[in-house]
Amino acid sequence: MPEINFDALVLKSDWAAALKSILDEAEVAIQGNDGAKKLALQAQLKTFIKRSPSKVDSLDDIALGAIDDLTLSMLSSAIASIQKRNQDLKAATAAIEAATTTAEKDAKALQLKNVIDALDRAKSAVETLKNLAQNLAQPDQDLTDRVTKISTAIEDLIALAKSKPTP
Repeated sequence: MPEINFDALVLKSDWAAALKSILDEAEVAIQGNDGAKKLALQAQLKTFIKRSPSKVDSLDDIALGAIDDLTLSMLSSAIASIQKRNQDLKAATAAIEAATTTAEKDAKALQLKNVIDALDRAKSAVETLKNLAQNLAQPDQDLTDRVTKISTAIEDLIALAKSKPTP
């Protein structure tokens, strides 16, 4: 930051040279995105305006514009930072949604597997009942037909469950 002895500034050209040195530093601060330096330069520009004589009011207008420009450059940096945060949030949200979708598919697959396992056990129980019914000394045809229908229905359910694609 330029060292300016405001008490030593007498001529209009002295004030212009002082302002030029502040503006040169402001340009460097903006290009380097140095927030602390921008704030310090704004304070120095305010001091310039307060201390300058009325004969250099046109320079005060330039200094005031530079203060505004430094403020805008800080806002632009903040906006860019917030936009970056929004992009980070979108990426994180997409990752969470992908993980959630995978977890939901896995959960549904597990539920379907449990249903298939239960149907397999039911089929085994029905087959055992069917064998018992057929091994009776006098098999009950109505019972055998019912057990066969139940066995066929369970086999159809198993086939349906196994063929059903998981969403």
